[in-house]
Amino acid sequence: MTSRISQVLLFEHVDLMTMDAQNLQALEAAREASWRVGIVTNGATAQQSRKIDLLGLEEYADAIVISEEVGVSKPEREIFQIAAQRLDTDLDDGWMVGDHPIADILGGRNAGCGRVGFRVALSGPVMTPSRRLPA
Repeated sequence: MTSRISQVLLFEHVDLMTMDAQNLQALEAAREASWRVGIVTNGATAQQSRKIDLLGLEEYADAIVISEEVGVSKPEREIFQIAAQRLDTDLDDGWMVGDHPIADILGGRNAGCGRVGFRVALSGPVMTPSRRLPA
């Protein structure tokens, strides 16, 4: 039963995710400007890979670093160093764009990157469970 609950919590909400058109435009603009783009994300590899795939982000990324794969997570400097190595660049040339004040913004600061923070606005219907799991 615990395994089933874990699967629901890790994966079912991923199918409900969408990418805002403005975010895709920003990624396209970065590509047109010849920027190298890395995705640095905390979480389980299977879950984060599914998110990246479903949102179509892989085509915009030159490197993807998932904390479970590399054994270190944001805000630790090391995960950003791994991304920089995969991008063949230095951390001081990078920017961390994210929404989490600790993992992303403090993490970018720890890594010596420029930082851009944004707030995530939740919109749409209130999510309700599609079904209840027995206790």
